[in-house]
Amino acid sequence: MQRALVFSICMFGLGIVAVERESTSTVDTSSKLLEVSSTNLSLLDQWQLSEQEWSRYEELMEGIRGRLSQSNISPIEVLGIHARSETERTHYARIWARMMREDAIRVLQFQRAYDIEARALNQDEPLIDVSLLPEPTKGKETILSDSDRVLVFLRLDCILCDIVFDEVYNQVTKLKGIDLYFVDTDKKDSERIQDWAKSRAIDIQHVQSGQVTLNFDNGLLESIDSKVESLPSLKLHRNDEIEPLRLDQLP
Repeated sequence: MQRALVFSICMFGLGIVAVERESTSTVDTSSKLLEVSSTNLSLLDQWQLSEQEWSRYEELMEGIRGRLSQSNISPIEVLGIHARSETERTHYARIWARMMREDAIRVLQFQRAYDIEARALNQDEPLIDVSLLPEPTKGKETILSDSDRVLVFLRLDCILCDIVFDEVYNQVTKLKGIDLYFVDTDKKDSERIQDWAKSRAIDIQHVQSGQVTLNFDNGLLESIDSKVESLPSLKLHRNDEIEPLRLDQLP
């Protein structure tokens, strides 16, 4: 009788342990499910997708798309490539274009900040020993001279315009001046233009001396070249005449 009682107690104890282990396993599984769910919600928010769209993306990656594309292809690209209609394709293309633009702006803003800090850090100390560079080819013609002015027609919030301006501004010491004309702006945009100039790290002395000028376009580009379809646009002001200028014609 005593042996039977001891056996029953032991079995009862084992039953408790089994229940506890099962309960712990259930809690662990629930935690993992919550963690996965939280991760998915974060990804959905990051890519601006619904649960149905994310599910379709995962299904596509399990098929031929996952075999043909790199593992880091974005969900937007996958859904756009496998769009089921022109409307759907345009929808994802618009989202992707906006995301790429926003990322390009972030990269350029960081590059500008870096350029400013690098100039402040290096000051007048040259990073390259120019004496070690090869001699320039003799007799090479330069389209620009120190009596020329370059006219740059651009828009605010135009990434390509910013890049082209930087290329032109690098030649400021070799020119008589650079005249910036902001298309589709008026007096209400004065503060935005000033902020733009600060973000480009334009030397205030160049502005004060007139070597760099900031202007409203006021239809000037249209009067010079009515066939211009996109910005930025470069013009060369030489001997009271204005002629087209390409970026690759700069020194």
